[in-house]
This record gives sequence, structure tokens and C-alpha cells, in this order.
Amino acid sequence: MTKLVNVTKAGGAYLEAEKDVTISINPDNITRCEPILNGEVGTTKIYFKDGATISVTESLEELEKIVNS
Repeated sequence: MTKLVNVTKAGGAYLEAEKDVTISINPDNITRCEPILNGEVGTTKIYFKDGATISVTESLEELEKIVNS
């Protein structure tokens, strides 16, 4: 069975608080996570095996705890 974890897709901090959305992702599809550079929305960018990316509000440390729980 696929393990899914919940993360918060970034957007609300800059586009009104109600716009942050919780989504489920498969951590087995993550290739890497990097801190967001200044000027971009979110705290961390997640890169997936299929080339997709998503910006989330969780820090690298928070993501590690979520993925390893």
C-alpha cells in the first residue's frame, strides 16, 4: 500500500491565509527538497521523480519528521 503524507501547498502567506491547501503526496516519489529562495512563495520546494515540483510551507526539518513518521 502506498504511504501518503500531508503537506501544505504554499500560497496563503502571500495570497490570503485561506488559500493554503493541504495536499497528500507519496514521499517515495520525492527526489529532493530545497529551501525556497527569497522572493518565492513558500518555505521549501519539493522535487518529484516525474519532474514536477511543489512549494510548501513546511521547513526541511518539518518535512523530514512528516516523511519519517
